[in-house]
Amino acid sequence: MPSATRMSASLGLLALCALLSCDSGPAGPELGSPLSLAPPAQADTRSRANLVWDDLIVDGVPTAGIRGDGRDRTGQASEPFNEYQGELCGVRGFFNDGRNENGNLDFDPDTDYNAATMSGPCGAARALTFYIGTGTAISSTPTLVLGPHIIGSGIWSLAAGQSRLQSQLIGMQGGFSCGLWFDASYAGASNIRVTRLADVGGVRQWRMESQGNHAAACATLNPKSGKWVDTGVRYYLPFGVTITQAPYPFPVYP
Repeated sequence: MPSATRMSASLGLLALCALLSCDSGPAGPELGSPLSLAPPAQADTRSRANLVWDDLIVDGVPTAGIRGDGRDRTGQASEPFNEYQGELCGVRGFFNDGRNENGNLDFDPDTDYNAATMSGPCGAARALTFYIGTGTAISSTPTLVLGPHIIGSGIWSLAAGQSRLQSQLIGMQGGFSCGLWFDASYAGASNIRVTRLADVGGVRQWRMESQGNHAAACATLNPKSGKWVDTGVRYYLPFGVTITQAPYPFPVYP
């Protein structure tokens, strides 16, 4: 068929379709529109973390130097006390347990707190309580209440029953004069002990606790070099926390 004839036939077909409201299927988003460029939404299926901090006995030591705020995971003054869980009341607590991730625990009790939506159901922002005294004794009263950032390095990779000693930074995020390093590479400080407990109801559970002399080194971060500088100060801060996996789909509150 000559090209002019083909063009006339095509135009005629288009005109007929217009008259008959031909539908060749649902139209997709216009090329270049935000819908056409947006990637499909991905659900965050990483396990969340539930943490319950000890109030009293820590590795045989009668009083904890780092404790919770006395509330449960929904922010209420009820048992279990000193409980926190990721996605509840502004707490960030999750495991990097996805494929090719590092297995770290990432915990911060107040980083996602929104007073406008959470102060009613949850109360004030969540925090930990510090009894910072000397290198050999805790303070008899709370000295600091804040939301530190804590990365539990690689704890997801532990096998059930496995225990190891490792360093641990309690990142004070500007709320104190230094970061608290439980790290035996600092003279006079000790590593912490991390233990993978037996699974409970099909979910993983760990203990993270101070040990040795329960002392943390006070170190400051040099912003130019990115290195930690030892101040020479040590703080006696025994602590213990039980950590439980909250698998996907996990609760969200409020």
